[in-house]
Amino acid sequence: MTEVDIGERVLALRRRISEVSAQKAKIEGELESKKKSLAQLVKEIKAKGYNPQKLKSLREEKEQELVALCEETEAQLDEIELKLKDVRGD
Repeated sequence: MTEVDIGERVLALRRRISEVSAQKAKIEGELESKKKSLAQLVKEIKAKGYNPQKLKSLREEKEQELVALCEETEAQLDEIELKLKDVRGD
């Protein structure tokens, strides 16, 4: 390998290092931004009286309550509709 070849190789490696360093800096900036956003979300969640660690279980609990309420409402509507049929004589 000649000195020119080695020099070109070194320059190419320096360019690659520079590109990787720029990408790393960009990713680190994005990471820092994401961390700040997450911290803000956690702060907002806590301010509303919720524990961020328990949001999943709380969502599941509320979903079960909603399903039960829907089932209860459907049963009540079925009963009302039957009574209306009786009243109308259907």
